[in-house]
Amino acid sequence: MKAVWNDTVIAESAGTVVVEGNHYFPLASVNAAFLKPSATTTVCGWKGTANYYTLDVNGRSNPDAAWYYAEPKDAAKEIRGRATLPDGTETWLIYIKDWDFNWQDRYDYKEPMLLPKGTRIDVAITYDNSGANPRNPCNPPRRVQWGTGSFDEMGSVNFMMLPVSDEVDVEARQRMAEAIKGAVQKVASSDAMKRYAAEQKRFMEDPAREGADPCAAR
Repeated sequence: MKAVWNDTVIAESAGTVVVEGNHYFPLASVNAAFLKPSATTTVCGWKGTANYYTLDVNGRSNPDAAWYYAEPKDAAKEIRGRATLPDGTETWLIYIKDWDFNWQDRYDYKEPMLLPKGTRIDVAITYDNSGANPRNPCNPPRRVQWGTGSFDEMGSVNFMMLPVSDEVDVEARQRMAEAIKGAVQKVASSDAMKRYAAEQKRFMEDPAREGADPCAAR
């Protein structure tokens, strides 16, 4: 990916991060010789304060054409769902910065997103079990581990995908089946599944589980 102005490459990188349609380049990939600090600043509610530069290339100026976030807010540091394309470009798939339990739903894109072969999808879910979280159902807070209940650290993000062509060859189907099988085997052998099984066993063997206080210490 290149950023070009006045027939001059301002920045070039194999990987950028796409946020709201803008490509953000790594600092090391930008030619600082073409940048002049500007007094302009803007504030985004979740990205923080943007500082601007004026491009100065071969005698021409482009005011406030480049910007960066020196100290992004904490929410902007936590990308929830992103796709890394084969060329290294990253684009967001989903990001909800202040999750509410009541928002569990299906979310549809306005337009389908085309992800080429070799794209990697990464998802992260962050939990706040502290007393500073107004949505914490337990007061005082208690230790929470992964589990299947609403009071546990239980969550998942699923994406619905369709092939570009209806003609998916047999070899491709076999590769997909092997990939799914490998993913299932990896999860089955993980520590999370062992803890899940132990939690389920403990729950089913607890004679006082009916009507029990989910916030009680365990």
